[in-house]
Amino acid sequence: MKKSDVRKWVKALRSGDYQQGKANLCKEDEISGDCEYCCLGVACDIIVEGDWIQHKNWVVWSIDPHKEFAMPSYGDKKGWGWSDTTSFPSLKILTEMGLDVAYAQELAELNDKGWSFKKIANKIERDLL
Repeated sequence: MKKSDVRKWVKALRSGDYQQGKANLCKEDEISGDCEYCCLGVACDIIVEGDWIQHKNWVVWSIDPHKEFAMPSYGDKKGWGWSDTTSFPSLKILTEMGLDVAYAQELAELNDKGWSFKKIANKIERDLL
């Protein structure tokens, strides 16, 4: 990952401009319209040149449609299904950002375990700068 992108990402995570969420790159509150991001969603928002895509009238968004890292999920009328691009960036996007899949997965897990953006920013700074 380019050092300039790492600095932008860390700055954005510490800025307070992004509300932290879990399990989705970006999830919009249906009432307020505010968005919650995971740490990888913040990276996608500031580093990737592309538009967020809304999925199936849901309030979850992704950048690059894919099923590369699909995980089983429950929620549709048929029962078990597969989550799509809303919870993890595609390999194309990770490559574009210069992020290793295993490292991105580690960050996603820390985010979903409740690590604050500040704590994640400190880790990214130690690891990538």
